[in-house]
Amino acid sequence: MTLKTKNFGKIIALCIVMIVLLFITFRKKSVEAQYVVIKKQEVLETVLASGKIAGRRVVPLSFIKSGIVVRIYTREDALVKEGDTLISLENNEEKNRVSLQQNAVKSAMLSIGKLVLTDAAQAQAQLEQAVSSEDAAKKQFERISSLYSSGAVAQQEFDQAKRDYDVALKAREIAQAAASSIGGHQKELLDLQLRGAQLSLEETKIELSRTVLRAPESGRVIKILVNAGELVSPSLPVISFLPSDTTTHVELQVDEDEVFKIKPGQRTIIGLPALAESTFSATVRDVVPFVDATRGTIMVQCATVGTDHVFIPDQTVSAQIITGSVPDGIALEKRFVIQTDGAASVFLFSKGKAENREVLVKDIGNSLLLVNSGLVQGDTVLFGLNLASGAKVKLKESR
Repeated sequence: MTLKTKNFGKIIALCIVMIVLLFITFRKKSVEAQYVVIKKQEVLETVLASGKIAGRRVVPLSFIKSGIVVRIYTREDALVKEGDTLISLENNEEKNRVSLQQNAVKSAMLSIGKLVLTDAAQAQAQLEQAVSSEDAAKKQFERISSLYSSGAVAQQEFDQAKRDYDVALKAREIAQAAASSIGGHQKELLDLQLRGAQLSLEETKIELSRTVLRAPESGRVIKILVNAGELVSPSLPVISFLPSDTTTHVELQVDEDEVFKIKPGQRTIIGLPALAESTFSATVRDVVPFVDATRGTIMVQCATVGTDHVFIPDQTVSAQIITGSVPDGIALEKRFVIQTDGAASVFLFSKGKAENREVLVKDIGNSLLLVNSGLVQGDTVLFGLNLASGAKVKLKESR
């Protein structure tokens, strides 16, 4: 091999190396991305909260309106049952209003009964009489008209028969209108009057009930804080009360903006920091209607359900209050969804590349979004810092 041939081979090899280096340098690099494969399942809508373990304590009972204490029906250390009357306020005014509203309801019902049984029957009888009179006047007019045509009766007799018929026709129309009014518009007005009187009666009964303090559940009267003849103000404690059911419960602090979603009886999942792998079931028992102004929260009390675990008083807990569920839904962690200006989208893995797709989502708490549209079971959704439409993707397990 000559020197010229050797040099030519070296030049060729060098060119190949440079081409390979250029290809490696300029080729599009793959972007690493975590992924999740969409799977339909029951999706829970939750409100997250934190709180502590607590036993039921003495609670203050109060009126929600002001008034003068007339009678105290209980004594300190007395055991009472749910619904027992404890204290009553002066309520003559409320009783009088109830009596007046009851009379108004009775009056409206009597008016409807009279309309149906008497007025309607009378109007119907008058209508039947008017129809009968109209038929008779019509036949008489037709007979006189026939005789008048043949010259058998005078003009004066013909005119009188026509006037009689016109009067009978008008009387029937008036009777018919009266009967229709009683069965229609007049009945509607009386029904409306009755409903208004019943509503006023119910509202007045509620006002009357607010003058009586009853035991919210079975328990013990610990201390009576007022005397007969004393003026009490709304929300001023009048009795210290200890419920008989002193079982352990959970006190949660819920953001005031989310408390409207919470109702007694909702299932709650309780977690304890000391037992990270375990959760306990509870149900919402009470929503205490007072806002903690410093934290912007409202207390929600939950009763524990079916657990032999011994809870420690004041032990810190986390909770998920389940406010709803979608039996066959799609949920995604928030980090997989791009949200800007009210719109949402995700990156899908398609033929080795990233593809952007719009989705419709709803925040369901616990860092999850419910996907209402845009994804189907089996889609692979990506998460990565440098994702863009068309970018090559290298999948790696989500952490």
